Amino acid sequence: MSLGNSKHFHYICRMEPQIVSTGTEGTSAQGQEPNFELIAKEQFGFAPQEVKEMISQLPTLRAQIQQYEAEKQISPFANPFAEKINSLFKEGATPEHVLKFAQIQSMDFDKMNPEALIRTHLQLKNSVLDPEDIELLIEDKLGSLPDKDEYPEEYARAVRMREVKAKLEAEEAKKYLTSQRSELEKITNPETEQRRALEAGWNQVLETSIKDVPAIDLNIEFEDGGKYSLPEGYKPKISPEQMTAIRQNVLKSLVSQGVPLNEAGMQKANEMVNFNVRVLSQDDILKTVISDVAASVEQAIYAKLNTK
Repeated sequence: MSLGNSKHFHYICRMEPQIVSTGTEGTSAQGQEPNFELIAKEQFGFAPQEVKEMISQLPTLRAQIQQYEAEKQISPFANPFAEKINSLFKEGATPEHVLKFAQIQSMDFDKMNPEALIRTHLQLKNSVLDPEDIELLIEDKLGSLPDKDEYPEEYARAVRMREVKAKLEAEEAKKYLTSQRSELEKITNPETEQRRALEAGWNQVLETSIKDVPAIDLNIEFEDGGKYSLPEGYKPKISPEQMTAIRQNVLKSLVSQGVPLNEAGMQKANEMVNFNVRVLSQDDILKTVISDVAASVEQAIYAKLNTK
């Protein structure tokens, strides 16, 4: 027996509903009112009322999904600084690199005295030097002081000259430290650079080749031989904002898996997009399927009754 096409699905069922006698609860072919609920339950495995109940649960399921998505947006980090530290490690930064970053981010250059700026500059730029080496370099750059009691005039002039040199050296140190504050936020190891290039490439491809909602198919076969199939070219209702989110999810997966930019990679990307579309629109698809099944069941029952 073949039923006509519904609005969204084709339903084919080779089982013909039988009007059965069920005693006090069922239906009878002897003039009693048929029990459509029981007929549908026996012939198709579910009754129209159960379909309605499943549909009524969809708003609750949707709300639970939205709550889950909202909870995912809550950052697990105590503050942006901790999140950045974690990001640096994820990008392949060494502990030494992260230590420098943390050290320089905690400094207020405007409140540091000239010699402290110079010392920090030398320490960060020359990690192989120990503290004694650093102090020796500072002494060489700023000049030594003569004995204050024996050479008071020379001492006063040397102190003033040391202050001038310290001011100039501190200015250079401040420029270097300021530039390092932003430079240390970046990772320049080869693996990171390759990943960034891959991300940029995939981002461009996804933005240009996957703009619209792709068509999806759905084919279901039941034990009784009944079949459901989505019409060819069926596209679920997905908003532009949702498609943007799907592209971002796919981009993240492609980059994390290191999927290359080639024909096989593009096929994998399309599969990921289709999967995300199915997941995002599953409640709408389910609602359509259930509604169509209910309509098909009712149509089959009435068609059978009208032939009696």
